[in-house]
Amino acid sequence: MKNNLKNRNSKEEWVYMDNKVGLSKEPNLTANIKYKEFINGEAIVTFPTPNYEGKPKQTPPIRKDKLKRNSLTNEGKSKIKRLCRIFDFYVKNNRIKSKKCSMITLSYPKYYPDDRTAKRHLDNFIKRINRYTFDFMYLWVAEKQKRGAIHFHIITPNYIPMDIINSGWTEIVRKWYKKNGYTFSHVLPNVKAVDNVSRYVTKYITKDENNTIEGNRYNISKVAHKLAKPTIEELILTSSRNPTEVLNDALSSLAIEAIQIDNSDTKKEDNPTLILGYFIPNSKGLLDKLTTHPKTYKERKIQKPGTQLHLIKPNNY
Repeated sequence: MKNNLKNRNSKEEWVYMDNKVGLSKEPNLTANIKYKEFINGEAIVTFPTPNYEGKPKQTPPIRKDKLKRNSLTNEGKSKIKRLCRIFDFYVKNNRIKSKKCSMITLSYPKYYPDDRTAKRHLDNFIKRINRYTFDFMYLWVAEKQKRGAIHFHIITPNYIPMDIINSGWTEIVRKWYKKNGYTFSHVLPNVKAVDNVSRYVTKYITKDENNTIEGNRYNISKVAHKLAKPTIEELILTSSRNPTEVLNDALSSLAIEAIQIDNSDTKKEDNPTLILGYFIPNSKGLLDKLTTHPKTYKERKIQKPGTQLHLIKPNNY
């Protein structure tokens, strides 16, 4: 990433706190703090390293074989847990009667299809639910039973009547049984109201480890994706060579908890960039503390008069 803020002309000077400084004392403009805050008050603070100009562009790999996964990735588990916590927040702050999410488990009787066919059945079931409710928010996770049959756990903050769920899944399975010459009796999805769904779903995403499933092991609806997006995103510039000290100062002044994140072990050799940071369960007041810290800049801009770079500090510095 080209940094247009660095002075290369000997006639230009750095201006910091109304004092001119030499080029050898230029501020560290690559020590960034990336702040993301979500609708439920959680935040993620990372310290991304700069993407220097000339670094080869990363291209997605070309998949030659069918996608098969033995377990959920750490990133996938984190996304599922975060969305479940957001669902919990959503139902407790937007629904009048029930303050719980619904968990729908779709399974098969004696005979069951392969993974690809089962996921087509799941898609058909979701289409039927979408005909009933306009904005169907959901997350589904695939799991294998001991007998080898795939089944799906669907977590949703929406209320769906039991008869809609039962008739939708029963009709799909009945058609598949008839097509393959099997005798169909009945199948009923398991539906339950779950309080604190983030804790409840954790056991499902951790116990099903070494079972191969063709294709994705989970998926999130577009409406749920939108709900899970950060409500606030800030890139904060700091003069500190160690931006963690800025965060630690802010955390100490607010006396709030922070959990360290280190996903360096998941980085590939061709992309060794480390993304280190913290997860903050309750971020109230944190962004204000970060932006008003003495070692962060409120604004940066080049003013033409005198061709000097002005780093504007917070007013209360």
